[in-house]
Amino acid sequence: MQLVLSRILGLDSPGLSLAPAGQDPVSYFILLTVFGLTLIAARQATGSLWTSIGTRLTFLTVNRLTVDGADRDSGWSAELASPDVLLLIPLYLLLAAIIYRRTAR
Repeated sequence: MQLVLSRILGLDSPGLSLAPAGQDPVSYFILLTVFGLTLIAARQATGSLWTSIGTRLTFLTVNRLTVDGADRDSGWSAELASPDVLLLIPLYLLLAAIIYRRTAR
């Protein structure tokens, strides 16, 4: 959408990309796939959409406070010990999906 509006208004815009600026498209696609599977597992485990909504809100809150804590004015800051720590995000999503699948009715 930003690309289209920028072109219409004659403004400079970033090129078309499958991932946000500064992110590796392959790792972003893997994250979206794991996240989607986690939401599906949450919905199937309880039969309620609210479980998926709660999972999404928890995911967003944890990532915004820990990964983007220093960039957002959240009242505290956090520094990543290593960029490899970001690999833990799909890991805890997979763990949540496994737990949902084991508790499915």
